[in-house]
Amino acid sequence: MQLNRKEKPSFERPKFFEFPKVIPISPRFFGYFSEIVPLLKIDLVYPSVITNKKGVSKILAKMLYEGTNKFSSAEIHETIAKYGAHLEIKSGIDRFTITLYTQKKYFKELITFLSELIFNSTIPELELEKIKNIEIQNIQVNNEKTSFIASNKFKEAILGQSHPYSESISESDVANISREDIKALYDNSLQQDLPEIFICGNYTKKECEFIQMLFQKNKSLRDTPIFPSPITTSTNKNNFPKEGALQSSIRIGNLSISRKHSDFIDMVIANEVLGGYFGSRLMKNIREEKGLTYGISSQCATFLQASYWVIGADVKKDLVPLAIDEINKEIETLYQNGVDNDEMEVVTNYMAGSFLSSINTPFDIVDKFKLVHYHELSYDYYRDFYERLFTITSENIQEMTSTYFKNNIEVIAG
Repeated sequence: MQLNRKEKPSFERPKFFEFPKVIPISPRFFGYFSEIVPLLKIDLVYPSVITNKKGVSKILAKMLYEGTNKFSSAEIHETIAKYGAHLEIKSGIDRFTITLYTQKKYFKELITFLSELIFNSTIPELELEKIKNIEIQNIQVNNEKTSFIASNKFKEAILGQSHPYSESISESDVANISREDIKALYDNSLQQDLPEIFICGNYTKKECEFIQMLFQKNKSLRDTPIFPSPITTSTNKNNFPKEGALQSSIRIGNLSISRKHSDFIDMVIANEVLGGYFGSRLMKNIREEKGLTYGISSQCATFLQASYWVIGADVKKDLVPLAIDEINKEIETLYQNGVDNDEMEVVTNYMAGSFLSSINTPFDIVDKFKLVHYHELSYDYYRDFYERLFTITSENIQEMTSTYFKNNIEVIAG
């Protein structure tokens, strides 16, 4: 049978399926069992800690690699490489996360090794100074980037300078961190806090019990700190000149809604149309037609206690007014004219495919569970999202544009 290449092939949208469930193993311990690969992923999630000094938690995360009672810094890195493991330690405002990927056959060796890093860190002074120097150098490099400046100033503009989500760390902040600061946070958090644990892979009941014995025995539950409400005190237009910069970075947006809000899914779809993917309206106009930037995008950053929506782009200094005019025109056009059926089909099919490809692996399933778990949502959130892709209307997109994408704050750095 010869194909008629002038006709597009038939297409049938995949129906939503029963979403794989992560199950509770015990209070604050969740698992997703899979025999697909002989690997294990273990996440230890601790509540965030706000300290009087900026950057202490971030430096602590780096110091856990730098020496314990049993291992030197070099031996720690050699052990991770020897067993083909991967370790990630991330300090965030919402939570402090330690993630271990290991082959199942090395589970006991690696999980015991991990407990040594967490509970017996010596926080060596020499390594601390090296880490601080590296961090100061990174800050110096970032402070030369207009994109870095614009992002920081934008968060300060819409959240308030003192809000934890807008916190930026300076060179002097890092220089003033002492070993005693790190040790105090270490003693009062990792040594005492009861973490939530997520395990994924081909695990056994005995392995889960061993993890609990190491990380949850005799630990206390500490409440997550409550942050103040964001305070937007900025004017609508904010300029931060950067001498010697060849381009300017634009940030346009405002405070947004949480994932629990009834409009959130519709707003995300509207954002996708405007600037959420490579074929979006902002990309077609500002990049492809006008050639004003290499890339432009819009997104909603959702944290546990605040959210914001932002458009970001880097352009030549003299083209900033034109770029902003075109951005505002695209927002107004979307509000006034909505979306035709062809464009809606392209966007929603793209989003459906992206969602399905984001749950390819057992590790992806656990990450999806953590999102609804921490945002206090049910699994219905994913079904509602997927099904809404094919029922949302042009009028809904227009309403979201008018409600959430207008009256924005502009920040230009460069």
